[in-house]
Amino acid sequence: MDFAQVPKFHADERRVKQVILNLLTNAAKYTENGGRIEIDAVANDGGFIEVRVKDTGIGMGADELARVITPFIQGGDPMVRLSEGSGLGLPLVQSIVDAHGGTLSIESNVGVGTTAIVTFPISG
Repeated sequence: MDFAQVPKFHADERRVKQVILNLLTNAAKYTENGGRIEIDAVANDGGFIEVRVKDTGIGMGADELARVITPFIQGGDPMVRLSEGSGLGLPLVQSIVDAHGGTLSIESNVGVGTTAIVTFPISG
């Protein structure tokens, strides 16, 4: 992916970096050694920059997906927690992209992995 070809968009640079860092941190946290993490950015047909972070980690079920964007809630069984954290990463991502007029969506399957997709409007 040549990120130089991604159209420019107006956003708080520090916050966009924070979004990407949070998504990559989650991907690394839940992907075992030998797994794969990919990041891609494209301009979609709706006038948005779409950033995808995809991993081959442990994945989540539908019940977890509904919970992980709630502050202080983490996915997975709390009795077998694989990693530490406060449960604020995805809620923070959600709040930042909302403030920029974008979206956060998460696709995931247990044992297959997760894809987090954030969008930011392209500036005119």
